[in-house]
Amino acid sequence: MKLLTVFNICQKDRDNCNDYIESIRSILDQNLEGTDIENKVVVSAVRNSDTCLRRLRSEFGDKIDIIYYGEIWTVNITFNKTIQEVIKRFGGIFSGYVYIDSGVTLIDRNVIKTMGELLKTDLYSMITIQTDNDNGFAGWLGFDLVIDQDFTIPVGRACNLHCQLFSNELFEAYGGRAMPDVFAAYCTESVFSFMNSAIHKKWVVAKDIIVRHHHGLDGGSMYFDKSSSKFGNSWNNLLFGRNALDFINDPEARDAGLGYEEINGVMIHKGDMYEYDVFSKDQDRLKRAILKYLFSNPGELDYSNITCTYNTW
Repeated sequence: MKLLTVFNICQKDRDNCNDYIESIRSILDQNLEGTDIENKVVVSAVRNSDTCLRRLRSEFGDKIDIIYYGEIWTVNITFNKTIQEVIKRFGGIFSGYVYIDSGVTLIDRNVIKTMGELLKTDLYSMITIQTDNDNGFAGWLGFDLVIDQDFTIPVGRACNLHCQLFSNELFEAYGGRAMPDVFAAYCTESVFSFMNSAIHKKWVVAKDIIVRHHHGLDGGSMYFDKSSSKFGNSWNNLLFGRNALDFINDPEARDAGLGYEEINGVMIHKGDMYEYDVFSKDQDRLKRAILKYLFSNPGELDYSNITCTYNTW
């Protein structure tokens, strides 16, 4: 099994290179002995300084790849693009793609192994590792930690994205994109459960393992407003001139079972469209709604036109 781990960094006001080095060391130091897991590590950097990227290359040599974006994009878009770029160079050989935000350090050496083992069960298309803060569990799920038993996230629920695997099956199902790419800042996680349900897979939080998280190290969505100036809220804050009310008020999307930002009661899914509070009863219909409303179309965003620099440091 081959996994691709993408460490996502971004620079605006401060250089956090020392923290990045510690985090990357923790990724490279993962215990994969006795497994068939190979883990390729790529740093996906948005507007980070040349000095920092040269330090990373000097520190880690060819143990990592570096992809640099000089233009401003959301992390959803650069994560998708980075996966695409690596596949283009190495072929479609990965079973899953691990997203790690810049503030995460894998203080447990079994994170990647645990993700790989859960992925092999063929039950899950998203696998979350919990952090020591800002999981969002209390608000979304009603408890603080997942211990003793892995927890499957029901449709309509979520947790915050810091350290998570996306399966290749999910990536391919949504047109070579692991993450919805129409969000300017918040709310992405609120639709994850529906993405999994539409391909009849589960989203699971791995038990017991906890990693360290420096909350807001680079600043969340730093180049984008957290709230829409037009609509005056954070949930209707989409890219490409989109309006969330278009899908919130669409009977077809609602009848397909789509929900959105349910923690704040924005769009509650129809429970009778799911089995066991997990699996969609009409996968194709739900998937069509997700692709239409939560992912860009070619007229809005052509990933092949996104400029990036690969391994020039």
